[in-house]
Amino acid sequence: MLERGQRGYTQETLEHIADALQTTSASLLMRLPGEDEIWTVWDQASIGVRRQLLEIAKTLTKTGTD
Repeated sequence: MLERGQRGYTQETLEHIADALQTTSASLLMRLPGEDEIWTVWDQASIGVRRQLLEIAKTLTKTGTD
C-alpha cells in the first residue's frame, strides 16, 4: 500500500522499513527502483574500496568513457 501511494507513512515506519532492508531512510526515498545495483556494491564495500570506487567514478566521468 505504501509503494502504490495508497497509504501514508511516518518517519518511524520509514525507519523500521529501512532497518529491515538494512539501508537508510534517505536511501529508500532517493533511489529509483532498478537503479540500485551500484548502491548495493557501495553499501557492501569497505572504506578503502569505497575510496577506490569513487576515484574510478571520477575518472570515468572526466574522460567520458562509456
